[in-house]
Amino acid sequence: MVSSYQKRKAEIESLKRELDAEKQAREFKDQIIESKDQTIKSQNQTIESKDQTIKSQNQTIELQAKFIELSTEKKYQDKEKEHSKSCLGLE
Repeated sequence: MVSSYQKRKAEIESLKRELDAEKQAREFKDQIIESKDQTIKSQNQTIESKDQTIKSQNQTIELQAKFIELSTEKKYQDKEKEHSKSCLGLE
């Protein structure tokens, strides 16, 4: 016959196993949360990087537009000078 001490000991062992299982489950959940946090951080860094790329591209476009504007203006001035010289017979 099993003594009450042995029953209690078996109950305690069973409870310890349950606690260990719950602890492992909690640790696993914590790892999942940490992994998701890392994923979010990586995604945020990717977004920041893309934002920087877009800013750089916009600056490049602005510089190109200014260059084109200055280039066009210079060509117009050159043609205007040629026309004026032509009209004055200086060619």
